[in-house]
Amino acid sequence: MDETTTHKVTEEELKNAYRIIQLAAQQVEDPKAFADAVASSRRKKFRSVGTIRPYYTEQRARKLLGVLDDMIEKKIDKAFLCSQYKCKRDSLYQMIHQAWFYIIDHLDTEEKRYKKLKDQTHIRRISGAVMIKWKEFNKSPSRTEGPVKPMPAIDSATRGLKGSRTWKQDLMTFIEESKEGEAYVTRNLVLFDEDIDYIRGLISQTSQIKIIRLSENEIKLYNGTPPY
Repeated sequence: MDETTTHKVTEEELKNAYRIIQLAAQQVEDPKAFADAVASSRRKKFRSVGTIRPYYTEQRARKLLGVLDDMIEKKIDKAFLCSQYKCKRDSLYQMIHQAWFYIIDHLDTEEKRYKKLKDQTHIRRISGAVMIKWKEFNKSPSRTEGPVKPMPAIDSATRGLKGSRTWKQDLMTFIEESKEGEAYVTRNLVLFDEDIDYIRGLISQTSQIKIIRLSENEIKLYNGTPPY
């Protein structure tokens, strides 16, 4: 009786095959559509040969759908706190990526609503969280309209009296560790639009923390219902 041998396809072999298919796609009438189909097939192939993708599930994808719809409707960034999901930042990063790929493969609309959103955003690891952030040219008019203010001659490491790194660390500590009734106040900052978007994205992921004041030079938050 002949012996049967098996060969587990490696990720590098799949990558090489994908490059060859991409070259072939240049010869077809609609290379972009062909490449999209190949990308979808490649993701499914990874699963079939045993590549670990524990977050590529319908359950996680449907949970992410609501977040993505909110981003599209409001043109806002979204932050996912590691403390809220009780996992490490890299695991949370993979969770978002894989759930999003499931949406594109199985739940997307005919207009490719969620594929387009992925092309228009970045997924970034930040301190204690992962953020889905709009690329600059895709921001809504409400975030960019009006006269452009001159940017202060202050770099991100020394904004105001507190360095950028310091206030972000303090902010994350307050969100993760503060108790009900405690407040967070810091002033004399120089915050840019991206900083304010970052803060709003973090606060949007927790129902306990309320924004009392958020401006170019001040952050004031409260854990719980403000007494005034």
